[in-house]
Parts: sequence; structure tokens; C-alpha cells
Amino acid sequence: MLFKVQLPENSIRQLCTQSRTVFLAQPMLLELGVPVTICGDIHGQYEDLLRHFDINGYPPKTNYLFLGDYVDRYFGFQSFYYVWELWA
Repeated sequence: MLFKVQLPENSIRQLCTQSRTVFLAQPMLLELGVPVTICGDIHGQYEDLLRHFDINGYPPKTNYLFLGDYVDRYFGFQSFYYVWELWA
């Protein structure tokens, strides 16, 4: 399922800047509270991310640890939706 979303450029830039700040501020070692749901590589698959949330619960009610590979090389728009969903 693909959604058409019209966002002003300044909103997109602001989200990217804020996301970068959050990513860079994260420590290398995390102490996580339990329970936590561990997710492997999503590769920017937005529908898979939503399916995980539907099955396991949406943040912040469910704690998640994503192991990486948030974006995909070939489907840039899906990767953007994926990051938007996590940080917006």
C-alpha cells in the first residue's frame, strides 16, 4: 500500500535535522528495560514496519530495538516513510 503525502520542504528538512541530532546523541551501548522486541534488518520496508507494530504493539507502549539497515538502496521513498514513522 502506497500513500501519497504532500509535505513542505521545510518540514522534511526539519525532520531530517532532528533525526540526525537524535541518532548522533545515542550512546554506543544501551541499557534497555524489559520487555523489549528485537527487530532485525527492515531495509526500508514500510509495510513490514507497520506489520511489526500491528502484531507487537505500537511505541511507546512496546519497546523496540532495531538492529540496523533502516534504509533500502533501491526504494528511497519507502525508506523515507520508514524513518518518518519512527521519528515523527
